[in-house]
Amino acid sequence: MIDSSAILIERQFNTFILIKGRRHADCFRKALIEGFPTSVYCTQGFVTDQGEFLDREQAAIHALNCGQITELKYGGNILYSEDLWE
Repeated sequence: MIDSSAILIERQFNTFILIKGRRHADCFRKALIEGFPTSVYCTQGFVTDQGEFLDREQAAIHALNCGQITELKYGGNILYSEDLWE
């Protein structure tokens, strides 16, 4: 199941920073407060209850396949935090 929204920030030398929150806006706020610029390469996604990061498309498939949601409310093939939590 999807546990939280997240952003994955790519840094130099193939290092990554994972910031989790309820909504993606929360993740961006945390990143800025902690001094991690989000203007560099950043992927929005979600973290599963197993700790795996999934991008929005992968997360949509995962949430549908595990029965966490029955449909994507906002069209397309990507998951929004609003699909999971009102």
